[in-house]
Amino acid sequence: GVELTLARRPAPGLDLIFGYAYTDSEFTDFADYPGPGSTMLDLSGRALPFVSRHSLSAALAYVRPLNEAIRFVFRTDVSYRSHFYFDPRNTLRQPGYGLWNMRVGIEGDRWGLYAWGKNLTDTRYRTSASTDATATALATAGDPRTLGLEVLLRF
Repeated sequence: GVELTLARRPAPGLDLIFGYAYTDSEFTDFADYPGPGSTMLDLSGRALPFVSRHSLSAALAYVRPLNEAIRFVFRTDVSYRSHFYFDPRNTLRQPGYGLWNMRVGIEGDRWGLYAWGKNLTDTRYRTSASTDATATALATAGDPRTLGLEVLLRF
């Protein structure tokens, strides 16, 4: 695999960050995976669970002094990961998905007040999936759109 990160400050207080990762992962020798009954399955050449081939990220962060004691802060980021499998047999697949997050607020040296949102597009995705003994699919949903306020005090 390979990873690339680019960061740039085109103006004072403005940061741009981009990231990309490519991962080509597979089982090279996995001929003894327990299958139905007493059979063994050869999973050689199958993709490793939870590993996306492509992942991308981008962020924009901006900080601007409002006066000598207070700063305006803003950050937004997006991320994308291509499809991946939850199981070694590659039968439980999560399609590729993207997430968008944002945070805005004001802060001083010892305090901060922020509003934030995660998964702003309310993308539906799963963080895990499996099947039980009756072949019923079980899954854990990723976090839905979440909004919040944050008060920060530093002691």
